[in-house]
Amino acid sequence: MLRIKPRSALRTARTFSLFAGKSARVGLLFCAVILLHGIVWACLPLLLEGSIRLDVAEHVFQGREWLLAYPKQPPFSMWLVAAASMLGPVRYFAVYLLAQTLALSGLLFAALLLLRQKGSSVAALAALAGLASPFLTYVPIELNHNIGVMPFWGLAIVAGFLAFERGLVRDWLFFGAAVGLGMWAKYSILQLAVPLAVVFFAVPEWRRQIATPGPWLSAALAAAIAGPQLFAVVNHGSGTFLYALRPNPLGAGHNLTSSLEFLLNSTALLTLMAIVPAAAAGWSRLRHSIAQSFARARADRLTLYLHVVLFGPIAVIVLASLFGVRPRVQWLTPVALSAAVWWAEILPVARDHLPRRAIKIAGGLAVLFAASYSVWHLAKPLAFASPSYTDFDGPALARIAEQFWRTHNAGPIPYIVSFGEQRGRQAAGSIAFDTSDRPHVFENADHKLSPWIDLDDLNGRDALVVSPRPLTSTDNVAGRPISFISEFDRPTIHSFSRSRPIFFGIVRPEK
Repeated sequence: MLRIKPRSALRTARTFSLFAGKSARVGLLFCAVILLHGIVWACLPLLLEGSIRLDVAEHVFQGREWLLAYPKQPPFSMWLVAAASMLGPVRYFAVYLLAQTLALSGLLFAALLLLRQKGSSVAALAALAGLASPFLTYVPIELNHNIGVMPFWGLAIVAGFLAFERGLVRDWLFFGAAVGLGMWAKYSILQLAVPLAVVFFAVPEWRRQIATPGPWLSAALAAAIAGPQLFAVVNHGSGTFLYALRPNPLGAGHNLTSSLEFLLNSTALLTLMAIVPAAAAGWSRLRHSIAQSFARARADRLTLYLHVVLFGPIAVIVLASLFGVRPRVQWLTPVALSAAVWWAEILPVARDHLPRRAIKIAGGLAVLFAASYSVWHLAKPLAFASPSYTDFDGPALARIAEQFWRTHNAGPIPYIVSFGEQRGRQAAGSIAFDTSDRPHVFENADHKLSPWIDLDDLNGRDALVVSPRPLTSTDNVAGRPISFISEFDRPTIHSFSRSRPIFFGIVRPEK
């Protein structure tokens, strides 16, 4: 029988206590860093944006309808923005804080996998690599579906590997819940789930679990969670899937160039996020680690898994683009979480030691991102002679709309009819966000885009028409002419030498 001497036992206890202390200090440090990061990137846009961006504007009037299915995307981020829009004076801060919470929670979930498998320093390196990315700094300012899916993407990364390796029912249920809830946020969660399903069947040690209840319960839970939303999509038309999978009409040559462009964007993402790992290990050692990781993936299932987590979604998007689906660089937003854990895992970083230079470089990049974002906004009038639609001054625009409405009507604005596509949606959403009224928005006067509109009710009431392009006598709303057409100087956030006008009008009930 092995006997441990008391002194030896004391030294062992001290060693574990010291290691636990280091892990606790690292954990507390990075909790503080992430909290500071979230606060900074919630406050910076509060000071510099001055209005909500296009996707947020769309979310305001779409989310307030509280539907299960919309013409474009699933409802999760729409509902969050709609709820935030009802918080009065703190609504702007609520939107930006929500966006950071979604993005950072996804990063923390993904880093949990490395915390368990590799130790606190490797998990901290993943967090630093993620924070040194535009996808966790200024991109979340426009809270949209790509941001909404990030917590579920991160949860799927950690739960998937634990389910594959341990086979515990609770791990499989967490994985199923992540995929099912992710379907409520954005269908791109399938870009992660499909490659994971492929590698699950490709690895014999994982494939054996097909005879156990775990995978089946996971699939059933994912289907049960996503079922109501998918049923609503089918019941109201498959516009969401058709929007996501709409083909490119420009031909096979353009499909190929789109695929290559997306690959270049993916490479740029990986290269940018390599700065922090390179600071930890050096560029030459980093290149060597990349080569080793591909060789190690044959024997190390964690390395293989993280290769699939990163390159699988990119491969799915490239393959889809070859068949005509138009890839967008925004689709890389949740993939940044995969890239963060991939870079951290392939490096031979000590379990309880993170090089100070990596922390310094990450801190420098954080300051650089914040400073660049601030300078860009403050210097816009010097770089551009006229504003873009993102430079709407939402609150000022809402005040003009309210004054115009009160001139011709009493009571709240029941409906806003937008014209002018993107700029029209931006204007209508900003007015809906910044007024005390809760108007329904008839987007581009097209019922296909606004299936929530009751046309009979709309035809029986006055409605405000808003358009960044000139309104003419030929414009109408469901056959009704627009009256009291008026032109105003469009308020902008910054000072520009030339500002485009905004046009308002009124439609009266049918007689």
